[in-house]
Amino acid sequence: MEEHVKFPYEWIIVDNASPAKEVTQEWLSNAASKNKRIKPVFLTINRGYAGGNNAGLEVATGKNVILMNPDSEVIPPAKHGFTQDFIKLMYDKMAANPNMGVLGMDLKSRDDVMPGAKFPYFCCVMISRACLDAVRMPNGKWLDENFWPAYYEDLDFCIRAQSKGFTLAEDKTLPFWHKSGGTNKYLVQKAVSEPVIKSLLHGLERLKKENKMGLDYERKFGEIASNGMQGLIEGNIKYLNSKWGVSARQKVRLVWDTHIGEAVGFSEIAEGLIPELHALGFDIYVNEDRKSTRLN
Repeated sequence: MEEHVKFPYEWIIVDNASPAKEVTQEWLSNAASKNKRIKPVFLTINRGYAGGNNAGLEVATGKNVILMNPDSEVIPPAKHGFTQDFIKLMYDKMAANPNMGVLGMDLKSRDDVMPGAKFPYFCCVMISRACLDAVRMPNGKWLDENFWPAYYEDLDFCIRAQSKGFTLAEDKTLPFWHKSGGTNKYLVQKAVSEPVIKSLLHGLERLKKENKMGLDYERKFGEIASNGMQGLIEGNIKYLNSKWGVSARQKVRLVWDTHIGEAVGFSEIAEGLIPELHALGFDIYVNEDRKSTRLN
């Protein structure tokens, strides 16, 4: 970062209750004393991916914020033929598109998680301050910590961003490298091994004892017992779909007023969308305030 990034930035590094916390805290405190850009944040308990990022966002002051995984590397811009660093490139692209809420390296289609899901993994994403303000939850958090320890809190965030009118975008040419799966690769590959199960249970028991996150602890314990880390991931997919999946969307009542549509010239286009919306699980009503007809 220091060598290859020249665009002004503050560097918030979150120690999410790392195992060797004394060593880590000493190293970070020493680095911060030498580099005023660095703002260390020390957590006493591992709040998972969402919780760690929320802790960093609480002290972030920038117009835009970049969330970056620790298993990432900034590539020299010249290596890709750029004269600007990745932060400047992302900043300029977002500045040119006011409705852009999230800019990542690649938009991933994940129909296996939820039909129609397409979003950038949060290994390196820029999020506008306007988007952060719009999607902030009633509890003051930005990422939903119920996805502890990790996976699909980024998709949940993107759905909320899109529901507020923000767009998602990608730039595959950024001079930035992420070791895909590096952070949690061991946990996933060794999902049901004794050390992983022990580590997950210990972390969850600490969270429950201190009751800092308000998780559904019994559900989480059950997911660990069923299939270790993989059980937690599967549980996160179920939780995500309970919020945004077909069954959740069926609770939303959409009404299309064809009289207004005819007046503004969009009636034919909008009515063509109705079957597609219904197929996604929405209950569609036409002219509810006049002669209401439900489309089945």
